[in-house]
Amino acid sequence: MSRVVGIRWREAGPIIFADAGDLELINKNYVVVRTEKGQELGWMVREPRILVLSQPEEEIPLTVVRKATGSDIGRWQQTKEMEQTAFSLARSKARELQLGMKIVDAHYAFGRSRIIVTFGAEGRVDFRPLLRELGSALQCRVELRQVGDRDVAKLTGASVYAAASCVALLG
Repeated sequence: MSRVVGIRWREAGPIIFADAGDLELINKNYVVVRTEKGQELGWMVREPRILVLSQPEEEIPLTVVRKATGSDIGRWQQTKEMEQTAFSLARSKARELQLGMKIVDAHYAFGRSRIIVTFGAEGRVDFRPLLRELGSALQCRVELRQVGDRDVAKLTGASVYAAASCVALLG
């Protein structure tokens, strides 16, 4: 049996479930979570529930390490500012390299050892030059992740239907 909580990393992101162990947590607590690729900071959106696993070898891959401290929150705010800088840099480099892509998001891992840059594009894009440029400029591991039109709209805060309506009016 495990005590499982629902956590979000991003406002519009999916709910991710993590093992809370014996920690006393309530909704909207900020928590540090151990993932496969390092630590992340998120907030709790679902209260702890007891989960009985049907197969003993199944495990919840994420674990809540601790409640976030004041220094964790401060670091997270600094990271958000760094994400804005990285986002602007990625957009300008993509434009400079004349790549047919729209950069829509940049997200540092909590430890700042890697950054995930999300983009939308029609078809496949050779983004290796952008990967090299960003890696040397940001001094961390860079992952580029392509998403579809609906995810682009979700990440930019636009509605797919509103975007389609604008295109129909202009075209």
